[in-house]
Amino acid sequence: MLAAVLALAWWWFSPLLGLGLRNDDFLLVYYLDRDSGGVLWGRVFEEFVRGWFGSPELYRPMVTLSLLSEYRVAGSLQALHLGNVLLVGAAAGATAMLAMRLGAGAWPRRALAGVCAGALVALHPAAVEPAAWILSRTTALQVACTMAALWLFVRHLDGAPRWPYLVLLSMALGTKEGAVTAPFSMLLLDFVYRREVRLGARLRAVLPAFLLLGAYLLLRVVLLGQIGKSGEPVGALERVGNLSVRWLDLLAPAAPGGEPRPWWSLALWAALGASLLRAVGWRGAVLLPWALVLVVPTSHLAPSPGQLDGRLLFDGAPFLALAAGLAVGSGRGGAGAWLTAGLAVCVTIAPAATSRLWTKGYFVEQEQDKALRDAIALAARDATPRAPLAVTGLPVLPLYHYKLWGLLALRPNQAKDLHVLGMPDLLFAPIDRPSQLGDATAVHALLTSGGRVATWRPDTQQLVDLEAPRDGTCVLVRQGDAFTPAKPWPGTSVASVHVAVPGGAGRARLKLLADLDDERSPGWLEEELVDGEAWFDTGRAFAPALFASVGLPFAGVQVEVDGAPPPAATEVTVHGRQRRVALYERVAGADLDLADAGSQIARPPSLRHDVRFHLMLPTGVRSMSVDPSVPFVLDDVVQGELDYAWRLAAPIDLQWFWTGRETVGGPWCSTPLDWARAP
Repeated sequence: MLAAVLALAWWWFSPLLGLGLRNDDFLLVYYLDRDSGGVLWGRVFEEFVRGWFGSPELYRPMVTLSLLSEYRVAGSLQALHLGNVLLVGAAAGATAMLAMRLGAGAWPRRALAGVCAGALVALHPAAVEPAAWILSRTTALQVACTMAALWLFVRHLDGAPRWPYLVLLSMALGTKEGAVTAPFSMLLLDFVYRREVRLGARLRAVLPAFLLLGAYLLLRVVLLGQIGKSGEPVGALERVGNLSVRWLDLLAPAAPGGEPRPWWSLALWAALGASLLRAVGWRGAVLLPWALVLVVPTSHLAPSPGQLDGRLLFDGAPFLALAAGLAVGSGRGGAGAWLTAGLAVCVTIAPAATSRLWTKGYFVEQEQDKALRDAIALAARDATPRAPLAVTGLPVLPLYHYKLWGLLALRPNQAKDLHVLGMPDLLFAPIDRPSQLGDATAVHALLTSGGRVATWRPDTQQLVDLEAPRDGTCVLVRQGDAFTPAKPWPGTSVASVHVAVPGGAGRARLKLLADLDDERSPGWLEEELVDGEAWFDTGRAFAPALFASVGLPFAGVQVEVDGAPPPAATEVTVHGRQRRVALYERVAGADLDLADAGSQIARPPSLRHDVRFHLMLPTGVRSMSVDPSVPFVLDDVVQGELDYAWRLAAPIDLQWFWTGRETVGGPWCSTPLDWARAP
């Protein structure tokens, strides 16, 4: 029986062994020496005394240990799919063994119950994500350990030793937070399994599990400073809405692509529950609602549109399977028993087609991933640290986490490290510095220094380069309150705008005629008129560069002076590039000491006003204002991003440049790129 379940799980999921990486799988490079390919075991074992990947909410050292131990044997990150497939099979096998023990019929009937229960765990669509996504090892390992612990606990009720289930429970607790429900599941299973035992005896039997749970919660307080989730609380109505979707996904999982949900599955489960209630009473029928209770801890997480969040649902699947197994293994004969068994077989087989459709989606993503990585390798073949390639517009979740776009160009994701920067900040607001959303300053700096910026076109499966900025200027023609180019002018050549108001004083305002209708819009820019002139830094505006990528030229600007239309003699000139100023000295590829980076990165001496420093990394761009009167030191956000990128993918290259003004109200200036190596 167990062999049959394991063989089914292997046959069902073995195609997934050829998949690559997705989403946070790329973070596993944090635990590797990228030069030697060896495991940084210090970082692996550090997870036992801190939050997972430094998170204040997650304690999952067993996940890291299992993944890197497997990597040490396999030598490939892609090979880690094997462990996930085996663990999903182990969860199915443990559920099958537990269903056999809970059944009250003859051995052949109980064996059939085990096969039915194990098959439902393997065939349920919730198992696809834990099997196919490497870092969903959190769910695959936790459910496997939990179900094994529950089976060993029920065996302990028959006289087997206690320590095996406590060991498995401790492993589950060190894998994922959902394991905190396991002691309660043990108490429930005792009610199902032993009918005539007093409550006191049941509590004594499960007391060691609750003591272990208490020790785990105390450990979380000591190491993480908290027991549960931090952050903004989620409202009750929102939780109910999230749970309703989760429960539907568990009982009647929808197929990908917007296909109608199989509502008839709900009728099958309702009929099975009613049959169980008649056949074995509430003690057996309670397994169905308990499966729904097990996903309640995920109610604070909103469902992902168009996705089936198997990592959040898989906890409930084994108890659905136990209910189906109990329906097969506890009948006493007759038409009612055959009806109940038939319903159990139906709910077991019904999700299989949907599961296969979700599995196919991973292979579609795999093709997208391969096409994009090949395109990056081709586009970056001539890139250098002095003139790197920046990429934006790449696919996002579930395929890639946007902060990791730059890692797609580094080993082990490429044959060799390529000089590629990720620019997610143009499209997604950084949590630590949301004001950088849509800031195109780095785009202008890269293009002006000979680098390239390319955006991904999913329709053609190509990276499309932005046009290099033009030298010179474009005088705009007045049309009412608007000023527009007399002939097409590229949006990548809108680094700054000069407004001249003869004899004017006061304040001038300027905004783009064609802008983005979201938080990436800079809105109205305002400057003081100095001797009738105002200089506007339009290099931060992302819309002109974005529109240029689809062939739309710069549309022009609207200008106001002291809240009114500008005088008739007002002239507006667009500058393709900002004025270039020299660096005091260049690092030019030398090694950078991360702990004292500010002392090695020299400020340009001529910039005295509105000075900003811009650091470009594989994980994104971070900028900071600089006071020229004090020694230069990276602020906490920029230093933090630098440390994060280095810990994740050392050794790395980093680039930077400066912007600002030489005089109050004067033209905006920028420096050439400088770069260093962080070994």
